[in-house]
Amino acid sequence: MIAGNKAYVKIQNDRRSEIVDFNVSLSGFTAKSKKALSACSFNPKAREITPEDKARLREISSELKKLQSEKTSILSKY
Repeated sequence: MIAGNKAYVKIQNDRRSEIVDFNVSLSGFTAKSKKALSACSFNPKAREITPEDKARLREISSELKKLQSEKTSILSKY
């Protein structure tokens, strides 16, 4: 994080009917501030995907293909 940057935050309610934009100046932040932001997952570093997540994503992809095929088959009847 470089001093003088700004964080832009968009907040919305659960029905997405009200949206509020905030601009927060990050000037004057120190190394301690940077650690605090990292602890809060603000601007987190990229993480490697776990093997379990990769396997689950493959399963989901396979299911989606199967369902798409089934959908196409049903729609082709009409």
